[in-house]
Amino acid sequence: MAFTFRNSQKHDTLYFDKDYKLAKTFSPLLHKPLIKKQQLDQIVPDLTYRKLHIWAEADIISYSRETGSEDWRRFSIVDVVFLQIVSALRTLGLSVETIKTLKDSILHSSFEQNVHGKVETVPFLEFEFNLFKAMSEAKILLIVNPSTKDPVRFGPEKSIIVQFLTDWDGETPYITLPFYYYVMSLLKAFKHPVSIKSDSTIASILIQLRYKPSAREQKMLEIIRGRKYEEISIRKSDDKSYIIKAKSRASGNFTDADIISVIASKDYQSVTVVTNKGDRVALIQEENIKV
Repeated sequence: MAFTFRNSQKHDTLYFDKDYKLAKTFSPLLHKPLIKKQQLDQIVPDLTYRKLHIWAEADIISYSRETGSEDWRRFSIVDVVFLQIVSALRTLGLSVETIKTLKDSILHSSFEQNVHGKVETVPFLEFEFNLFKAMSEAKILLIVNPSTKDPVRFGPEKSIIVQFLTDWDGETPYITLPFYYYVMSLLKAFKHPVSIKSDSTIASILIQLRYKPSAREQKMLEIIRGRKYEEISIRKSDDKSYIIKAKSRASGNFTDADIISVIASKDYQSVTVVTNKGDRVALIQEENIKV
């Protein structure tokens, strides 16, 4: 049964939080099976094929299979983080059966919302939300207490312990796991791009998930992504602004009027006229753009 937050104004508020909306948008990427077993070994080095088989048979974990490939196991970002949680819980002595009962509480949650006088259960992507927050370097902890009605809690390091101890009965043992560390281990392993497809890398996906460019950086990216310039170089100036040196080239047979028009149209750093046997065959324009 999924973990449900009852009458929780906090989670109702988080449901409309901008970071939660962003995590919800990127949720399909978090669940996309991209990571091979060899790549997984960089993050969970003691994870053998035998362990994976046992945990899969017990329905603790899942992975995708690729037909016709020797390395057919593929894991998503969510899978990899959850595998670290499972590995840690097994190391601390929890049985496979106990972890199986915790799985749904860790990966799925919901909260009850009053809509026009009617109480409705709303899915809440708590695992994905906290994974995203950890990617933004928030120190998120996961507290596990299998003996209680609400066996799983996520939260920032500074507040979750106090919140948990307020409700703790003082008797049943609980486990505190560094959820943020599992996420950072994943980021560290894919600091350098690992090719998945010609147009996709795990590193680029992780950058999308964790990085929100500023207005200045967004403008720089728009210039870089545009096809207007053949060559772009960027340097940081003393006043912490960025100078983009952009070069474009146009080919053709240019008249005097064409050349004067180009020179007058913008404050170019330089305009180079390329000639061939007396004909003006190309114009190379260089401009400095301050961002």
